[in-house]
Amino acid sequence: MKTFKSFLLAAVLLTGTTVFATNPIGDKVNKDEAAQEIAQLLENPNFEYEDGTEAQVTLKVNSNGTLEVVSVATKNRRAVKFIQNRLENQKLESSLEAGKTYTLPVTFQSLS
Repeated sequence: MKTFKSFLLAAVLLTGTTVFATNPIGDKVNKDEAAQEIAQLLENPNFEYEDGTEAQVTLKVNSNGTLEVVSVATKNRRAVKFIQNRLENQKLESSLEAGKTYTLPVTFQSLS
């Protein structure tokens, strides 16, 4: 009987720590949906680029829920301006965690 109580206590403690260790905020964040929304915002670029032009975009969501472009790493200056103009102060429908910084790769490719 003493072994059964010890086992039951261990199971309860293990379950309790597992439940409290989960991150409920992380479950609400859907990065795939946010990436799709950002891709839509960057559709139809209005500048000349080579097919396969790449950029690393670092974004932050402020307390108002709007995007702040922290940096754009690419050799194409027009791509930097384009990305900044299209994404700065945009509010996404998907929920990203406020105050957290996100980095995503962007590749410009022609559809034809």
